[in-house]
Amino acid sequence: MSQSASNTIVSTDIVPDYKPDVVDDISNTAIKPNSFDGVYCDAILEHVQEYWKAIDNIHEILEGGGEAFFYVPFIFHFHDLMDYHRFTFTEVARMLNRFFEVKIFVPGESDGFGWVFWYVITMTTISKCERLHRILSKLTDSVLKVLLSIMYKVRKKEIQKKYKDISIHDYCYYYTYLFMNHGFCAWARK
Repeated sequence: MSQSASNTIVSTDIVPDYKPDVVDDISNTAIKPNSFDGVYCDAILEHVQEYWKAIDNIHEILEGGGEAFFYVPFIFHFHDLMDYHRFTFTEVARMLNRFFEVKIFVPGESDGFGWVFWYVITMTTISKCERLHRILSKLTDSVLKVLLSIMYKVRKKEIQKKYKDISIHDYCYYYTYLFMNHGFCAWARK
């Protein structure tokens, strides 16, 4: 347990070997309702068999007006024996629908298609060279945006009909950051 003048941070995990402050199963929690003003849930829900129960419990343990941060993977490698789920942008929106306010976003500007491309093509070894991975990701995303812009201009009527008058910016954003991304973040308020 970490404590400052105005905050207390409590770590929880179902695995006692990780030495959390509280051993707890978020899908079947013993934490009292309305007992926290914030929850940070980063790369956890893919390891929970019934993630919808975890989200319901996170909602319950938050005080009114409490905030939660979530990160979930989309296109990301298998990384644990308890690795069960991957999440789309629309599933993140659906699963957080009990919250009063939700904002979903991508983790960073260089975490879209280029990030996934280089991660997969190097069989994850590029993660050892984070700076190179970021540079190659941004370069790949920039080239993709140019190609998508050209495609949009050539096939504008067909694309706008298919995607209900989508702008060139949104079209490029969709294929660069949503179509293939390593994951999504969400901020939610109860």
